[in-house]
Amino acid sequence: MFCHKNPETKREQHFLTSRSFADFLSVQSKVALIAALSFSLSSCSSNPENAKPASSAQVEKDRLEARAKLSRMLEAKKQKQAAEAEQQRLAEEKAAQAAVEAAKPHYDPIRLKTAGSIRQWDMITVPDLNIQCWLKSNWKDGSMNIRLALLGDKTAIRLFTANWKYFKLVFTDAGGNNLHEARLATRDLQWADSMKNGGTPTMEFESSTECPLEVYESMIQWNLKWEN
Repeated sequence: MFCHKNPETKREQHFLTSRSFADFLSVQSKVALIAALSFSLSSCSSNPENAKPASSAQVEKDRLEARAKLSRMLEAKKQKQAAEAEQQRLAEEKAAQAAVEAAKPHYDPIRLKTAGSIRQWDMITVPDLNIQCWLKSNWKDGSMNIRLALLGDKTAIRLFTANWKYFKLVFTDAGGNNLHEARLATRDLQWADSMKNGGTPTMEFESSTECPLEVYESMIQWNLKWEN
């Protein structure tokens, strides 16, 4: 048995279906259009190419600020490195001083006090010129400090110092054994104040020479030699 379909009904259904699909497309198009507009507005607000270009004054200001910031950073780094280098130098210097002190012999305080006191040696007279040679000394920190003075006639002293380039101070023990020598250039002798030593013309010289304390303590007498 066949069922007869009304052609009009079929056309109506087709029309309804077409219109519903058109409505669906219309809604989807609106949604797409709104989304496209929203994306376009968002892109315009976030895209740097669409932003208003900064003025040349602002660009120069930003450049100067960046340069100043970099300069401050470099200067801070330089100061930090200098401070670290100075701390390292001080640490090394302190360590070196400690090593020197540790290497020094440690003597009894009374012994050091005695050696540090001024020692007056016997006077020596230069033959024929009647020049008196006076010597004082003391010992401190591994060195013998000396002060030599020549007293006498001014012309005689000038003649004596002009004829010789060097004086040599020779120190011996009780048996006459040579323990230590100190050499000085006669040109280093200087005239003392005219009122010194009661007005007697005086040439003097001060210096120091390395000398172990044990050697200094063993010195009993001295002699003055001259040479060219």
